[in-house]
Amino acid sequence: AVKNSVHNGLSLYNLNDTALTDAKPSVILTQSLCDVCAVAKDEVDTEVACNFRPGQCKVISLEPESLEEVVDTFVTVGETCGVPERGEELKAKFWSDVTKVQEAVSLSSKKREGKEQPRIMFLEWLDPPYDAGHWIPDMFEWSGCTSSLDSSQKPTRKSVRILWEQLYDCDPDVVLIG
Repeated sequence: AVKNSVHNGLSLYNLNDTALTDAKPSVILTQSLCDVCAVAKDEVDTEVACNFRPGQCKVISLEPESLEEVVDTFVTVGETCGVPERGEELKAKFWSDVTKVQEAVSLSSKKREGKEQPRIMFLEWLDPPYDAGHWIPDMFEWSGCTSSLDSSQKPTRKSVRILWEQLYDCDPDVVLIG
């Protein structure tokens, strides 16, 4: 169903224009990074144009492809919502938490001296199989692991369809399904 909908240019989700109008948002956060992850940005733009006066509702599309870009969106959202300091605080807290994870991993890594980092395959979809892209490989790296799918097999940071044979061939230590 997902593959056919995307192939035919159909959204997997319906936007409830009545609920949207009743909510009277001043800001809507959306994305066009992934066609199957949320309501299509074009549909959001159309609903806002049809149901709100110009300037009444701001649509912000966030398109992060790396972990650093995800964290930068905290600042973007804070600025858009008129609380830039809150975005900066969230960014600082996030990186502080990442540092704590790295410190814990470092202690664990000492116990694993001489062994390779765990190799992880994260599948976002199973039918057909898609590997995790965008910022997920960064999260593996920051946590002391590596992606089992060789980056030379991926032409992009985006999630890509893989063959089951590729999964077998890359022989991951751990397979996660999201």
